[in-house]
Amino acid sequence: MRPIAVGLTLRRLVAKCACQTVSQQYVEYLKPRQLGVGVKGGAEALAHDARRFLEYLPESQVFVKLDFTNAFNSVRRDVIREAVEAHISALLGYVDSAYGENTNLSFVHHVIKSAEGVQQGDPLGPLVFCLSIHPLLDIRSEFVSGFLDDIGTGGDVHSVTADVSRLERDAHALGLTLNYSKCEVVGITPVNRAIWLQSDFKFRECSTADATLLEAPIHAEGVDHSLASQSVELK
Repeated sequence: MRPIAVGLTLRRLVAKCACQTVSQQYVEYLKPRQLGVGVKGGAEALAHDARRFLEYLPESQVFVKLDFTNAFNSVRRDVIREAVEAHISALLGYVDSAYGENTNLSFVHHVIKSAEGVQQGDPLGPLVFCLSIHPLLDIRSEFVSGFLDDIGTGGDVHSVTADVSRLERDAHALGLTLNYSKCEVVGITPVNRAIWLQSDFKFRECSTADATLLEAPIHAEGVDHSLASQSVELK
């Protein structure tokens, strides 16, 4: 269940003002690995970076896209509070007022307790979520990127498998679980296949030509196919 809490106009306005007030502070902390908040054109920059990485990908390296199950609604609120207190303490009072206690989300005669995660529709949500998961991006692979809950990593297959194992363990401590059915690995070759299979990650294998990131093709071979697919959908 993924309740979407579209708050009162006043709450939304206050949240946007609060984010703007501390924008320079949190952008300096999150960049360059997390481009999901406070970075204009972050999605485009990330797609171009990934495309450049794949164009020169050696046979011994892989690129992995990670997906979490219901991430925004699952991250632990004590983790959120600790992250805000550590990095943007000026927002702590407001975060406590919004998430310090369980709140009721009402729909006709139904009431759902909002007890964990950030509420979708809260302008402050993406920021506090990114602050909470930012330690997950402290890994050693050659390519590391984050756009909100979309995380990509690439490099030597040994390094990537070790990083994904550590990231999965650390994410579980935050309340997050990898969704293996939506995670993808790009660049599997006869050179690196055996090593990748030893990791026991049951990710979907994706060809370089079909690889996408944030819905954008990240290899020149996939541009025409992507444009054709979009044209079909538009029609």
